[in-house]
Amino acid sequence: MKTLALVLCLCVALEHLFIAYIELFATHRPICSKLFRLKPEVLQNPNIQNLFKNLGIYNLCVALGLLYGTIFSHYQIQVIFLLFIIIVGIYGSLSSKSIFFKQALPALVALVLLALF
Repeated sequence: MKTLALVLCLCVALEHLFIAYIELFATHRPICSKLFRLKPEVLQNPNIQNLFKNLGIYNLCVALGLLYGTIFSHYQIQVIFLLFIIIVGIYGSLSSKSIFFKQALPALVALVLLALF
């Protein structure tokens, strides 16, 4: 079961690396428009570009922190970064329920598995 917890932590980290890639480098591509349900014209706005870049840095930092904690078996670091993801996912779910299931729930399951094993 501990292996499952570690694999799930890695999956959560990879998810946030993917999100960071989209927000930092692919805001002008159709995948960004599709994922965030925004018209391509909206994504050309410089203010929106800056917003996405800031969000991308957040997701990159969260992913790298969780990867570090998982790779080097630092339980406390894993817990902190999973809690960050859970809190932000719950807050994000106030505007879109799917955010809870896509971000907060996998992190919550990983945290529970880590706590059990």
